[in-house]
Amino acid sequence: MSDRRRRYVLSLLVVLSGLFVSAEAWAQSTTPPTPKKDVGFHGWEIEGHVGMVGESTPGGAGVLPSPGQGFTTAQGGPSRFVPSWYFGDGALLANQVAAGITASSGGATVFPTISPLDPVLTSAGATMQSGGMLGFRAGHSITHWVLAEFMFDQRNRSPKITETALSEIEASRASVETYFKRLLNTAGMSYIDQHTSSTATIVNDSNIKEYSAGLAFNVTPVTISGFMPYVSFGAELVLPFGDGPEFQMAGNYGFTQAVTTTKGVVNEFDTVTVQYKFDATPVTMLGFGVQRYVGHHGGFRVDVRFEKNATELTTRIDTQPMAVFGGPSGRKVFGSSPQLQVSTQQGFPSSLAVLGQNPVNHFDSFIEKASATSFAVGYFLHF
Repeated sequence: MSDRRRRYVLSLLVVLSGLFVSAEAWAQSTTPPTPKKDVGFHGWEIEGHVGMVGESTPGGAGVLPSPGQGFTTAQGGPSRFVPSWYFGDGALLANQVAAGITASSGGATVFPTISPLDPVLTSAGATMQSGGMLGFRAGHSITHWVLAEFMFDQRNRSPKITETALSEIEASRASVETYFKRLLNTAGMSYIDQHTSSTATIVNDSNIKEYSAGLAFNVTPVTISGFMPYVSFGAELVLPFGDGPEFQMAGNYGFTQAVTTTKGVVNEFDTVTVQYKFDATPVTMLGFGVQRYVGHHGGFRVDVRFEKNATELTTRIDTQPMAVFGGPSGRKVFGSSPQLQVSTQQGFPSSLAVLGQNPVNHFDSFIEKASATSFAVGYFLHF
């Protein structure tokens, strides 16, 4: 269990202990009039229930890593270090170069551009789907009209990457391959053995198990023909355990520079890993329901509860730009201003930050919460 979850759990236990001690002291110091049979709450209630928890999709907008440091290419033009071509400043630089190539042709040739992953990374690219719920509650009447209860649930919800995000991932994958294939084609006859590829590996399954525990107060103002409508309010901690969905983009491009007898080689790799993390989050709850005592020691209950901030989603980015060094070196500069440089020659760095000039490690581009609605039907014993 992470330190963050451990702090949540310890805080919850302290709060629950304090509330139950206060509730018990209040119950002992309060002597309500003897109620009529089947009117109001009576003593202890132990309940088992089943139900559903609705889907949670956070709103809001995230941020991307800042642009990297600029440098001057071998041709004297401006460029900058980028962690990847798939998103952010990398896609922007590539598209600026494309615009320059299009402009230099007088518009006769429209150079392809990269479809960036930016919308996937700065919005909710994954959602916590609706699912079943199984749990129990244990409570005691504080007064004739108020019941304090501890609640624990296992929520059978699982996260998925959204269909919109999947479409944008595919568009980005295809656009990077098309872009570099066309870019290398402009290099000239002396740049041979050209190769480009772009793949997306998507893991859209999850082993997350979601649990919740907390304290609620049920307040019933009246009993009507044995039925007790009530309002609930309280707080709980939602704890997801396990790994969420993720995807990885992997691009590769290169060539052999045949202008010299040594035939310099350029071979660069662009890898981006995106993880969707679902973190522990404190939740406030408000709801309503109805219960009825059945027989001497039983009863049933139905309720609906609105849970504020029931899900916290974090989108985490890691990049791993690489190049193959050690053999004959080569380089090529594309565009006018700005320029894109690929190189394995010492003193002439690549725009792709293969030497670690602009690292993106565990960068959280999106952190937002979403609410959910739950429905439960239960049977309880009272004594």
